[in-house]
Amino acid sequence: MMNALEYLKKQELYWINIWDVEWRRIHMMSEVAPMFYYNRRVPAITADKISGFETQRFVDDWRAYWDEHKDELHYVNQPPGVQFREATQRANIAIRKSHMRALSFGCSHTPGGGRFLVAEDDIYPRSTLLAGEVPGPPESADVAIWSGGLPMAGVSHDDHIFLKGEQHFWMKVADSYKHNCLGAGLYEIKNSDVAEHIISGVRRTPMSYDHAWGVPFRDLEVWRLVPSAFAQAGPSIRNTKVREPVLDRGVST
Repeated sequence: MMNALEYLKKQELYWINIWDVEWRRIHMMSEVAPMFYYNRRVPAITADKISGFETQRFVDDWRAYWDEHKDELHYVNQPPGVQFREATQRANIAIRKSHMRALSFGCSHTPGGGRFLVAEDDIYPRSTLLAGEVPGPPESADVAIWSGGLPMAGVSHDDHIFLKGEQHFWMKVADSYKHNCLGAGLYEIKNSDVAEHIISGVRRTPMSYDHAWGVPFRDLEVWRLVPSAFAQAGPSIRNTKVREPVLDRGVST
């Protein structure tokens, strides 16, 4: 089986970045983008472009969706309460739109509507990836999640698995977890048909992108890499604490 480094060198990457966050752009251009055959920066849609009206409608729709589907959702899918932090929900909408833009870019720019990857700009390759120890994904995967995809968000990031020195392997996401498969740091799309299926599903699902993108997964073959090949450093929009990416076993940088 081709290792991940060899595999990624043949793939196309579309990575999301806010222009004003220069250090992330420099990091991606110098450390991550060269790992791919082709890469393109996707301008992020920023929260200041989201109106208060759109934000309130988004929250109202999320609440209605929860009321209708809560029996099949995890508690982490719950919408914000009556008193919600508007800045957080503006960011939720901006992230959704930015990922949708990246998926659309991939559809329109990838030759033949073929395979491509989408990334946020806070991913860092782990030492095991750079050493060639990570396998490439299953060819049959409609979606291959390289970083993120934690089922139910009930466990922490894969750092604890990585630190124990366990071997990387691709795990098929069970049907019961697909709807609640959270975390969209770096993921691979099989073709433009799959991308358009995800876009359509997310548009029908008024939740944050991490929550909503799992809905169309129920009709797709989804795999995730355990532990992830890329660690994420950025904070959650619900938590301002910046994570330090664990890149080497036993060492946090």
